Order: sequence, then structure tokens, then C-alpha cells
Amino acid sequence: MNALLRWTLVAALAAAPLLSACAAKPAVGSRINLTGMLLLKGSAPKATVLLDTRAAGPWALHGVPPEALQRWQRRQVTVSGTVLRAPGGGTLPPLLQVEQIDDASSSR
Repeated sequence: MNALLRWTLVAALAAAPLLSACAAKPAVGSRINLTGMLLLKGSAPKATVLLDTRAAGPWALHGVPPEALQRWQRRQVTVSGTVLRAPGGGTLPPLLQVEQIDDASSSR
């Protein structure tokens, strides 16, 4: 195998995980489940509900009922919902329309 072909193959193999990681980002409208700690950032009236995940980073949550926020704040939860703003779209965190919140320890 000549050197150019060998380096091309090495570069393609090295780039494959990067390309698959990019493809794994959820698109707007897709339904996903995320697990992390539910946090309230900022103060009223402009407080933001965030889910701090290890795998996907912080996500802003839309549609969290106040009683759910009081129950789950600063606890590990699994959130199911629809992506409203995909990751990587600028300075704002990705946004998830919340459909369900469960205790993360019960989903293991």
C-alpha cells in the first residue's frame, strides 16, 4: 500500500467517530429522553429551568409545571419530550418541550 493511500485511510478512520457524533444530535421535532439534574437558573420572572446532563450538556426545559419543579428541583430525573431547539444552534442551550418527568433512580 502506498503512503498516500495509507494516510487517507488513517484520516478516514480517525474522522469516522467525529462524523457519527455529529449525526447523533437530535433534530428539531424529534422525541428524546434525557437524564440529569433539574435546576432553576436565574430569578423570577426570568428564571430558566435547566436539565444538566453529563452526556448532552445543559438543556433548557419548556412546559415544566410549577408543582413538578418544586418536587424535582436539584434531583436526578429522566425527562421525555420534543426537541424545540437543537444542540449547536448558537449561544442558547438546546430546548426541550417537556412531556413527562420521572425519578431517574426508578428508570434504571
